[in-house]
Amino acid sequence: MREFNRFRIGWVASGAAVVSLALVWFTFFHEPTVSPVPLKVYVGVPTSGDGDWEFDSRRDARNLGLLDDQCDIAFPKLYTELDRAKYHLGKSSVRQESLKMWREDKPYAHGQVHVLIHSGQMYIIDEKKGACDRARAIAGLSNLYRAIIAFPNPAAIPNVEFIIDIEDTPTDNVPSNRVVWAWNRPNNELNTWIMPDFDGWAFPDPDLGSYTSFRNRLQFYEKPFEEKDSRVVWRGALNNPIRNALIDATKDKEWADVGTMNARLHMAEFCKYQYPIHTEGNAWSGRLRYLQNCNSITLIHDLKFMAHYYDLLEAEGENQNYIHVKSDFSDLEEKIKYYQANPELAQRIAANSVNTFRDRYLTPAAEACYWRRMIRNWAEVQAFEPEAYHKPDKSGFRKQRGIDWELWMNPDPNFRFDLPGES
Repeated sequence: MREFNRFRIGWVASGAAVVSLALVWFTFFHEPTVSPVPLKVYVGVPTSGDGDWEFDSRRDARNLGLLDDQCDIAFPKLYTELDRAKYHLGKSSVRQESLKMWREDKPYAHGQVHVLIHSGQMYIIDEKKGACDRARAIAGLSNLYRAIIAFPNPAAIPNVEFIIDIEDTPTDNVPSNRVVWAWNRPNNELNTWIMPDFDGWAFPDPDLGSYTSFRNRLQFYEKPFEEKDSRVVWRGALNNPIRNALIDATKDKEWADVGTMNARLHMAEFCKYQYPIHTEGNAWSGRLRYLQNCNSITLIHDLKFMAHYYDLLEAEGENQNYIHVKSDFSDLEEKIKYYQANPELAQRIAANSVNTFRDRYLTPAAEACYWRRMIRNWAEVQAFEPEAYHKPDKSGFRKQRGIDWELWMNPDPNFRFDLPGES
């Protein structure tokens, strides 16, 4: 398969100069530093990926077109899950005929999209409606398409063909050898390739909206760690035993602000607390990325599902970036009182979290790099070269495979089309 070309080009920044904002920096033992509010963007001039280039979140967090070597420099720990998936399947192991939609609708239908990327253009070969709304597919594929067209030469991106499953549980009630792209996978299910979840584009709620807009709004809620509410905080639906255990463990506790959705908080309001809690739901939960955009410490139980960046979670050591708690929360009170009694340690962990997640690996730039590496790795396991056109007919005409992405995601009701439905 073709590799990405290496480009050595300089970019000239454009636009009016942005008014600078003085950043307040805090020093903790082992000297981690962090801005208490999301970093303000400044106008700068990115260089090519030469050895003197370094990632600067203030300049590069939204630079979706980083070169391949810049991605490697900026996010060296981001691609563990992708490399695992590649080596698990092996080179040239996925044949075109194995890319099939799962058509069974019992106990529920899996929403799926058959996607082709060829010469930097994206096509939709087929679509199947499922339990989750089509908006998830549009959001996830919009994020992917943005990562493609932001690259200096999209045509240099390898040609790939794949199926995405947009359900929270992509491996339920399907053959064990099925290989798809999905938002998550169970820890013991190794065939599924994890893509950045749809929240990286937008969540269809004005409270969240665009991921970029959400990150920008945090400046109105954030404050230095030591000035935040020192309680643990959580809101959610009681849809599994873990969440019920959390309610029981925190009932009538002065160190906890935990409740159901009846006492709803806007997502950004969780940043007012030092200790937000993350729980899985019926399966994977997308809330973690939002909590890790706070200058706070997220408490996380044993996770049964893997997302694209979870390998970056560290529960101990000098780079600790979250607090691990048991799934029944029996140690929650002990843990929270310990960190409340050791504020310097708590501030250090919060700083590590911000530096790892908010200001690096959960930036839009990081996700764009991940998408393009995902394409590259998938191209290596393909046992075929995808084609954008069918074989010529008797007149020599070659019909295009699939519908242009631009038409599929925003169809005109006056000009209906039918998907080819090859899978």
